[in-house]
Amino acid sequence: MGFFGKRKAPDGATPRAAHTPAYLAPYQEAVDEAGATFESLLWRNKDFQRIRFDALTDTGLVKDRIVADLGCGRADLLARWIERRVPYAGYVGVEGIPELASFCRDRLEREKQPNAAIEEADFAADRRLFERLIREHGVSVLLFSGSLNTFTQKAATDLLDRAWQSLARHAEANPNAPAKTLVFNFLSSYAAKEGEDLGPAHRFDTQAMLRWALDRTPRVRFRHDYLEGRDATIAMDTPGERWAE
Repeated sequence: MGFFGKRKAPDGATPRAAHTPAYLAPYQEAVDEAGATFESLLWRNKDFQRIRFDALTDTGLVKDRIVADLGCGRADLLARWIERRVPYAGYVGVEGIPELASFCRDRLEREKQPNAAIEEADFAADRRLFERLIREHGVSVLLFSGSLNTFTQKAATDLLDRAWQSLARHAEANPNAPAKTLVFNFLSSYAAKEGEDLGPAHRFDTQAMLRWALDRTPRVRFRHDYLEGRDATIAMDTPGERWAE
């Protein structure tokens, strides 16, 4: 089984996908064709998804914290937490594809998930979103699980910088509060092969991403061991009381 679906856009895209931002278009096209299914997330292997979720959860230290899952898809991360009995304090799923956001709301209602909510929003376009999540929902962890795959590395780091600055501003304004965390994963350049076709996805220069994080804080955790170098996870903490594992 492959790692990331090789769906391409905008060639042959559905009408709605053709008018959707490039980073969302592959997902909108997939939803238009197949509905809010696992396949619409463009992953071919559920085991890989779970492994990535576990690396993010453990590296991000989400236990007993309120987490924003940015680009939540079908809220599968939350389902994995329930399966693992991770004692999260709160979950806010943010999804920019309307059908997926609707699926998540129905799923949370159907499964009666505690302390969970869904916001339909484009986290790249809504420049006030990170601040709102922190201020209105009490979010202390901004988490990107696979949702950076369709961005270029430059666009992804620009977006991550906005997220980090939002966390850092709140940490500076509340110096006695617990640390806040930015945690994200990406397809690692370590596993790049000549001529490979990842469809709409991009690999990022792993060492450059780690340098980017260390340029902003020494409080960095890095995982690269869980999928034989095909994926990487970085977590960054603001100043403040550290969260224990």
